[in-house]
Amino acid sequence: MDRFELAPEPYAVSAEHVFRASPMELVQIYIPLDAARDAAGALGRLGCVHLRDLNAEDGEFQRKFAPELRWLDTVEQQCREIETSTHLEHCEPSYAEINAPLLTAAEVRDLAARIGQDAARVREMARAHSTLLVKLTALQEERHILLTSGKFFAKKERIDEEPLLNTYTDDGFEIDSEGESELLRSPEDPINQSNQGDLRDSRDPRDSRYRDEDDAESVVDDFLAPELVHDSPLSANSIICGSIASSKVASLERLCYRATRGNVFFAAQPVEGEQKHVFVCYTHGSAMAQKMQQLAESMGSRVLSVGRIDRLARVRELNAQIAELQSVVNQTAHTLTLERDIVSQTLPTARAVMLKERLLYTNLNRFSSDDGRKGLLGEGWVPRAALTVVRECIAELSQQNGAAMVVHSIQTSRKPPTFHSTTKVTQAFQSMVDVYGIARCGEVNPGLPTVVTFPFMFAVMFGDCGHGFLLFLFALVLVMKERAMQHQPKGEILQMAFDGRYVLLLMGMFSVFTGFMYNDLFSKPMTLFKSSWTWPAGLGLGDSSDGSRGLVTATQHGTYPFGLDYAWHAAENALRFTNSYKMKLSVLLGFVHMTYSLMFQLVNYRYFNQTSDIYTNFIPSFIFMQSIFGYLSVCIVYKWTVDWNALGKTPPSLLNMLIKMFLSPTELEDQLYKGQKQVQLFLLFSALACVPWLLLAKPLHWRRKNKSAYSQLTQQLAAHSTPQTFAIDEYHESDEESSSFAVLDAMEPAEHDNESFGDVMVHQTIHTIEFCLNCVSHTASYLRLWALSLAHSQLSQVLWNMTLRNAFGPTGALGIIMTVVLFGAWFVITVLVLVCMEGTSAMLHALRLQWVESMSKHFEGDGYAFAPFSFAALAS
Repeated sequence: MDRFELAPEPYAVSAEHVFRASPMELVQIYIPLDAARDAAGALGRLGCVHLRDLNAEDGEFQRKFAPELRWLDTVEQQCREIETSTHLEHCEPSYAEINAPLLTAAEVRDLAARIGQDAARVREMARAHSTLLVKLTALQEERHILLTSGKFFAKKERIDEEPLLNTYTDDGFEIDSEGESELLRSPEDPINQSNQGDLRDSRDPRDSRYRDEDDAESVVDDFLAPELVHDSPLSANSIICGSIASSKVASLERLCYRATRGNVFFAAQPVEGEQKHVFVCYTHGSAMAQKMQQLAESMGSRVLSVGRIDRLARVRELNAQIAELQSVVNQTAHTLTLERDIVSQTLPTARAVMLKERLLYTNLNRFSSDDGRKGLLGEGWVPRAALTVVRECIAELSQQNGAAMVVHSIQTSRKPPTFHSTTKVTQAFQSMVDVYGIARCGEVNPGLPTVVTFPFMFAVMFGDCGHGFLLFLFALVLVMKERAMQHQPKGEILQMAFDGRYVLLLMGMFSVFTGFMYNDLFSKPMTLFKSSWTWPAGLGLGDSSDGSRGLVTATQHGTYPFGLDYAWHAAENALRFTNSYKMKLSVLLGFVHMTYSLMFQLVNYRYFNQTSDIYTNFIPSFIFMQSIFGYLSVCIVYKWTVDWNALGKTPPSLLNMLIKMFLSPTELEDQLYKGQKQVQLFLLFSALACVPWLLLAKPLHWRRKNKSAYSQLTQQLAAHSTPQTFAIDEYHESDEESSSFAVLDAMEPAEHDNESFGDVMVHQTIHTIEFCLNCVSHTASYLRLWALSLAHSQLSQVLWNMTLRNAFGPTGALGIIMTVVLFGAWFVITVLVLVCMEGTSAMLHALRLQWVESMSKHFEGDGYAFAPFSFAALAS
């Protein structure tokens, strides 16, 4: 079989399947066992078949291709062993290696054999290198011990000038040095006062004469006098030397004193450049020396007996051995480096091949084996638009191999996976929706309206031209540099920003638009057009006719062309006006957002032919919402259109009106329009009538329909009581078998919910209470648009007043310095606090409005993602 050329990108259906998922077909695939690998390779190359696991009840080791997977485990372990032995890094396969042609089975076996040989060779060299390093370390440590311990014997001083033992107190036990010294000076002891050498040396071991280990002979000639080596009266069995970790020196000294009851001399000297000390222990008697040696070895130290050895000759011998061994170690390390360079060129390719082989056999294990026909039977979901491509591919493969392979569609009631076609612009928005839940196949995809509603809701809270433009510039840089940054390593935060670069771009664009609507640029108004308000002649802002500070009333003479008039920024009642304006605007935006989301519920019911749900769920829900909050929204708009000053009336409070509409429906204090009382009574009656309608209509309809459906289901069960396995007989399916599978598939308990009337009633009761309460809470939740917009504007204004505003007063050099310093502080705080922190807060609030307030009106979210068997998907 020739190699398969992998597709450069995973299979994608047409872009029309963004609003609703691509329709799926369930297919059965029969392939002969000897052509299973080639057929699976063809399916992996196409990348458009979502295979079902027909062996879900079997364990991993009970499946057909478990031996192949275990063999792949061995090969991958060998690859990891090569990486560990040669200290290779970043050996993950690249995108080009993943998309390389699929090797044949013989080529894969040859590649695995080469990997095994490389692993054995590298393992042997690494083992030899480690063994040589251990030997080299042992020889160097022994030389350190000999060189450092020699200084303890370099000077000859009388022992009575500095006694061997001093008074030592340990756990309340006091040792008299003079009394204990008499025990040491026995006639049999060869030590005498005339030739006793002090075991301590005042010379610093860090002296430059002792730093060069390669010039060991000069060190020996300095302080290892031959007469001290050969004529030393110390007992060879009483002196031990060794090296120990620096952190254990104090513990070892304490243990030696306790073990010998104070009859010991202990001295230690640090080794330069290492966390070790060289110690010397002297005591009387071979038994005591052996006990100290056991203590030292138990604490992980290396112990040498240096009493009567020719240290000079031994050091010279060690130098020769170390030089010879160092040469061998360097040569082995060089060979290991060359081997690493060789395997580093082939190892990523081998890893890519093994990844594809593992994916191939893992998906082959999803097939059910048919031992009678020596073939494999599988089921998978295929997009309807790609069904022809799959059939043509399998037919062509069947002709090349000379084996019969069959692909045919089957009727089923199983829930298909969900696949939405996305681009690099819509991918981030779709990911935001998929985090909350995967849409059911055929359900309206919330990811499409999210492209507009999410950045717009964010911009309402983040409305500032300056801050929005900074965000837009940052996102624009990421978009312009996306090819260069695509495969570069990035931090976690930068990676999230790069993945959502188009989301940030639209958020910045919408923020600039709403900034123009609010007439806000870094908390300052923009005088783009002539103001529609005129101050009294001869009076400045805030000046009264008598020259004192007071209230000045401006005169309106037109309508500002776009957005908010900049005159409001200097008005005394600016905050009260913008509060009222943004609060009512938030209610209107929330009503529109929830209403169009509720209309998607109607679209879903019509698509799934759920006519009864239209009359039992959608219509009462729509009437209830429009009777209360739709009426409130109409009143807000109507109140804006009335010139209350011309009428000489005070505009009524809409909040009080809505409250009294429920508490006192027959009473009306401030009339908004004619016939208001009758309209409110009708809307209140309509809203109250929708509650029992929403509560009881669906359970009663289900009960009536279930009686007839139960009798039909019983007849179908009796007619098809004989179980069947597969619909393929001699690789073809008859019409009778196709209908049988459709009936049996529809009766699967996993896909058919046999709920009782009580279950339906409970579910509908919960739905009714939740919807009625959510209409109130969700509408109030949109007030966050007003609250965050107000907070963002006020915080920006406070920052301006505390920084840049103070720089405009001083003049001269002081003014220049203050301007530069305060501008830097203002810009840094603006970017970090107002753009990053406030932007993140507004984004999270907008995400909540999209997930909860909008999607809860129509989104089921009980689907599962379309995960095709694709080699190209390994690159991601």
